[in-house]
Amino acid sequence: MINKLISYFIPVDKTKIPELYRNYRLIVSILLITILFDLNYAAITILIGMKAGTYIMFFTFTVNIILLFTVKTNVSHLFITNLYIFFGVLAIVVCIYYSGGFDSPVLPWLASSPIVGLLMAGKRTGIFWVIVNTLTASIFGFLNKHGYVFPVDYRSEWANMFCSNCFVGLILIIFFVSLVFENGKNAALKKLAMQSILLAEEKKKTALNNLSMELHDNVGQSLSLIKTNLHLIDILKEQDQEHNLKDSVELLGDTIQKLRNISHDLYTNNVDTPNIIDFIRSELVSAQKMLNYHFEYNVNGIYSPLSLQSEFILTRVFKESLNNIIKHSKATLILVNINIEDDRFILQIVDNGIGMDMENLNQGQGIKSMLSRVHLVGGTFDITSGEGNGTSVNINIPTSNNIT
Repeated sequence: MINKLISYFIPVDKTKIPELYRNYRLIVSILLITILFDLNYAAITILIGMKAGTYIMFFTFTVNIILLFTVKTNVSHLFITNLYIFFGVLAIVVCIYYSGGFDSPVLPWLASSPIVGLLMAGKRTGIFWVIVNTLTASIFGFLNKHGYVFPVDYRSEWANMFCSNCFVGLILIIFFVSLVFENGKNAALKKLAMQSILLAEEKKKTALNNLSMELHDNVGQSLSLIKTNLHLIDILKEQDQEHNLKDSVELLGDTIQKLRNISHDLYTNNVDTPNIIDFIRSELVSAQKMLNYHFEYNVNGIYSPLSLQSEFILTRVFKESLNNIIKHSKATLILVNINIEDDRFILQIVDNGIGMDMENLNQGQGIKSMLSRVHLVGGTFDITSGEGNGTSVNINIPTSNNIT
């Protein structure tokens, strides 16, 4: 029931990216918890006769309800987090002022917002609210030292209950926020571990397929030719036998070198970290030397290494996309655009070929395989094509959840 309620407020497109989904789930969970606390403290302020506290608690209750529905409208989670903390701090400051100022039992609640900011939005937000709340507490202390008299707008007979409720509430809110964060982190780590297993299997499968093709297409054919040459020795003339044997020795030497190259490639693929920028450039240079294509290659932004998983997925998807263009598109121009943003790596591959029927295309195993690979690292993959209008492949991978 609770999971369904939380999922209701999270935009559908955010659920496809694990890191964003975790952030939005954390925000919604904390908003729901805070709404319950707002109602609790609104009831307490009514009980002890603290009118200003009642007004501000119902105000923040309304604001948090609005923010909860704002999450569903695709507003930035950082913006929502800072609005949530701002109105929370405002409510705390009002309650501090009307309950004794520097001597108020509400004052320790200023410690909660930097913790919430750190967990919900990261280090910068947490540090910002540490500074703001430290200055706020210092101002209350300064005014108290210089004799400013703060109003005590609640009935004195409820003072002990009010104090104990404030401290218990502070302990509970910090615990619940940390618990929600811990559960989200554990779920994310579990999903990441599963992705790593799937990617390892994918890499193993790809390596075996490549090895099989290399052995069949190169080594196998060379060995077959050597075998044929040796069988012909008995029926050839003596001078032809010598020539035939010499060719076989040279071919055998080439085959041995091919095996060494395969061995080296297997070792390199398992040791070296791939670089998607260099890989794409190398593939395009190789294809241009062998094929009659015109290539355009653009990189916008400063490249920073992605995680091993993301780099590997991008190399496989690019390779498969390029092979599809070469085999089926009848294109003369291939355009590759790479846009590197703060939190996104966007790869676009466009050709001017004959295009494809999208209905049949989406049912193909190759497309489904590329789609599932990209989804493993929280990215999006889409193809637009039309008969006679070429094909565009767009891959969008987040960099915020990449770890190396």
